[in-house]
Amino acid sequence: MTGTLEIRGLGRSFGGLKALEDISFTLEPGEILGIIGPNGAGKTTLFNTISGVYKPSAGAVSLDGRDISGLRPDQIGRLGIGRTFQSTTVFPETTVRETLERAQSFLSAYSPMAWLRSFGHRAAGHSVDRVLERIGLDRMADAEASSLAYGFQKILGIGMALVQAPHLLLMDEPAAGLNSSEKIEVTDLIRGIRDEYGIGILLVEHDMKMVMGLCDRVKVISYGRQVAIGTPEEIRNDPDVIDAYLGRDHELA
Repeated sequence: MTGTLEIRGLGRSFGGLKALEDISFTLEPGEILGIIGPNGAGKTTLFNTISGVYKPSAGAVSLDGRDISGLRPDQIGRLGIGRTFQSTTVFPETTVRETLERAQSFLSAYSPMAWLRSFGHRAAGHSVDRVLERIGLDRMADAEASSLAYGFQKILGIGMALVQAPHLLLMDEPAAGLNSSEKIEVTDLIRGIRDEYGIGILLVEHDMKMVMGLCDRVKVISYGRQVAIGTPEEIRNDPDVIDAYLGRDHELA
């Protein structure tokens, strides 16, 4: 099984500001690992450094033993690291199916113009029809993507990553902006993707009930540094985590 992500002593600085310092962990295939922490903790910087948006200032990122530190985002994507984003991203005047086809075509090009020219040529990845069914949007395949309700657009964003057949997924706040029933639907979808495809998922999320109910392990960072890592139960009762993030009156049932 491919898709083991290893982070070793990872650091990222912006001038004199250390946004990440000495972050280390391993994500195994089939594991859901949550990343939590207060706003400004460095969670999105971590994702940007893993996915190639930023180059590490220290340490290394490896996938299945290969050092991928400093590669471009398209190179990292083709090696098997997919990503979803906090906000919804759909192409104007395209259907749900066309949106997934364009996302799949991203695997074959880096420059925006080359990517647009590649549209229409099938790239390696999961079948668009299969992904449409997996994410529950098969009945909306011919609808204009921008006309979908916000919750469905968030689900479509997951499909855009999944259609590229990733070995692991970075998911940045998939439940942000969703109501309670939509959060349950997205939680079930994420768990189903893990179970069906056997891929590891690195999850940044502020909804603690979702994190504690979904993740196998949870890593807590604050001010760019690791506070703790462990099972949801261990994290729930860790005094350092309570002081740094959860608070004394937290309730995560």
